[in-house]
Amino acid sequence: MENNFDRFVAAKGTIEGVYKEMKARSLSKDKEWGIADIKEPLSEASRKVTEIYGPVMAGRGKEESYRVMLEAIERHRPMFELPSTLAEHIRRVSFTEI
Repeated sequence: MENNFDRFVAAKGTIEGVYKEMKARSLSKDKEWGIADIKEPLSEASRKVTEIYGPVMAGRGKEESYRVMLEAIERHRPMFELPSTLAEHIRRVSFTEI
């Protein structure tokens, strides 16, 4: 219980420190909490991230569908190999009859 009280006191001190810093820098809602100057660079960075990582994230979905298809092929491999197996047996039978 004392540990929680110590954590509460530390958190309260941190909150009060942040509040005093906000007052000292005149950070308020009408001044957009001090982010007006960096708002445009942040928006540009967000656009770049979307531009770069958008295809990567779309590729991740494709990767998952490819993985599912590969698992299905592996699970039913004998069915996919059946034509070549039949062709090989036909070839063997044809040579033995000659």
